[in-house]
Amino acid sequence: MRLIPDKTGRFSCRPFFEDGELDLECDRIITQFLTKKYGCVKLPICTEDLKCLLETKADLDLYVTLNQGEEGKTDFRRKKPDVHISEILSSEARYENRLRTTLAHEFGHVHFHGPFYEMKKAQLVLDFFGNELELVLVTYRSSVITASETDWLEWQAGYVSGALLMPISHVKPRVLQYLGQHGTTAVSLESPLAQNLIQKASLRYQVSAVAARVRLQQLGYIVDCAAVSVQGELL
Repeated sequence: MRLIPDKTGRFSCRPFFEDGELDLECDRIITQFLTKKYGCVKLPICTEDLKCLLETKADLDLYVTLNQGEEGKTDFRRKKPDVHISEILSSEARYENRLRTTLAHEFGHVHFHGPFYEMKKAQLVLDFFGNELELVLVTYRSSVITASETDWLEWQAGYVSGALLMPISHVKPRVLQYLGQHGTTAVSLESPLAQNLIQKASLRYQVSAVAARVRLQQLGYIVDCAAVSVQGELL
């Protein structure tokens, strides 16, 4: 990781991760956490363990009424961040995958971006009511997984969400073995093989099909092209 100028204006500089760095750090975090608790890495990581992981770095409230479209909110004003999760995500079992990705997303903000907010605190001017400005970060449903890279803060947290739930050390050998059986290392998104891979990953890691697809695309196993040549054939 190195620091580069932050063109969004949030900070004077911001973290830039080289290829693979976020994957390795997230793999280290989840492996260390699960090994300490269970003596091994048990996947999919259960939702309660995701909550515990986040609570090692923040105070967590899962039953907050947020505005429409808001999944989470991280408040860096206190010494220990406050993470608020929309009560809707804990209301029904059908929302559990969204809850899981949101918990992992907010962990990304707290762990990777918290230090930059701490540095910013000393530079902020208090408003009329004595409250520090620009220290509350809202996560919208649309940015939990698929934020644009131009919004580096949300993109990194979204990447972390996938990297925690689908750790590289676990995903890589299994996906390569599966694709190797078909004579390839990458497949077109439109192919039946890609759709089957997405479904398998979604079930194996307890994430939505969208989250599984995005993660597999980020790792280069699924590509956005009309066809991929596989031993003279097209998939």
